[in-house]
Amino acid sequence: MLMQQKNTYPTKDFLLGGGESLERSWSQKTGPELRHWKTNQWQKFLAQGLPSPRVEEWKYTDLSALVKKPFQPAMASEEAQLSEWSKGAEDRESWPEEQGEPGPTLVFINGHWSQSLSDLKAWPQQVKLLTIEEALLQDPSRLAHLENFSQIYEDAFSRLNGAAWGGALWIEVDPQVKVSQTVRILHWNEPGQGRELRGSRVVLWLGEQSEVRLVEKFVGSSGEAKDSDSSMVNSVLDLHLSAGSRLRSLQIQQQPQWLFHFSQVRARLEKDSHWESFSLTQGGRRSRLDLYADLIGTGAEALVNGLYFAKDKNQSDHRTLIRHLSPHSQSEQLYKGVVGEKGEASFNGKIYIAPQAQQVASQQLNKNLLLSETAEVHSKPELEVYADNVKANHGSAVGQVNPDQLFYLMSRGLRREEATQLLIQGFVSDVIFKLESPEWQRWLQSLVGRSV
Repeated sequence: MLMQQKNTYPTKDFLLGGGESLERSWSQKTGPELRHWKTNQWQKFLAQGLPSPRVEEWKYTDLSALVKKPFQPAMASEEAQLSEWSKGAEDRESWPEEQGEPGPTLVFINGHWSQSLSDLKAWPQQVKLLTIEEALLQDPSRLAHLENFSQIYEDAFSRLNGAAWGGALWIEVDPQVKVSQTVRILHWNEPGQGRELRGSRVVLWLGEQSEVRLVEKFVGSSGEAKDSDSSMVNSVLDLHLSAGSRLRSLQIQQQPQWLFHFSQVRARLEKDSHWESFSLTQGGRRSRLDLYADLIGTGAEALVNGLYFAKDKNQSDHRTLIRHLSPHSQSEQLYKGVVGEKGEASFNGKIYIAPQAQQVASQQLNKNLLLSETAEVHSKPELEVYADNVKANHGSAVGQVNPDQLFYLMSRGLRREEATQLLIQGFVSDVIFKLESPEWQRWLQSLVGRSV
């Protein structure tokens, strides 16, 4: 398909039935103000189009397969309609160990929240759980908060998500509340009725001095599909950390090969708030994670780390943008990638320090390990600094398995595959051990073991 402009792919025929089919998919609880907002998001998406590789931030993400054939909004499914649900128990039920009773689990099926499949028995009383539609009916001023998240970053995918989410939740933690158990969010995908668009959004709002742990997991049933028949997941996680709050979040992406996966995480950190974030990407035909954080309060801190694996013609892309907008804020980023066979991966990380953000400390590092001559990695760290009293550094490296180390291990009786696996585990271990929780560390090590 020809480009509408030199930098975009046209989206006029992106959705079967256009805006009318979209409106039919909206919840009956969607009020008039939210309907207007969602319609506006759709119109902006149509006007903007999808970015082509000529757009610098999308240079290594080829979206041409998304416009070869229209999508249709995914419809909600009940458990009886899920042919693969029973087969995916091992992936669905794998979570980090916890002391005491397990925490609550929110379940999304093909982009729609399923209250019947969710486990809410352990839901904390001082944490509000509403659909976004219900949240806005209770308090219309919350719509302004959705707009505030758009000010952190907004592109074609976030606008598409705003117009076409199947399920959207608003989670609000009362001030001073320390949630003892981990909140789990499960996104389950299995083949539907043709080429589907599956959008979900979660807003997590932390009150002052509150504490939460969050694990979000994307999994699905196995299967194959051509690019022109693959469904697409488009998820957004919006986070607001009020003054003094603390959040530890973990996002796991293990999607099947028949899915495109595009995910965004957008965070606002107020004074003295602390966010520890970790992402693990292991699946999807083409996947991309965009993570944006605005450190708007003095003393805010963001620790953003991640691992990604790509092989067998998979494409895995990561982009981060950390903006220091206040003095005395801190950020650290460590991302590592392991790419084999004909896999392709990219990392584009940017640190922005505003003129008023003096006495800021920020560092970023990206390292990649290539396992074959046909694997490909693109790494682009960036610094944009307008303050003069800061400590900021960035770097990147791409290399192959050290042949001397490999020979040494094989000389001790290990097969080549075993020796390579051991070297990979050593390569990624320092990222995993950035996590404070030993339970999360052990769980991630087991998940990584499947990839190597």
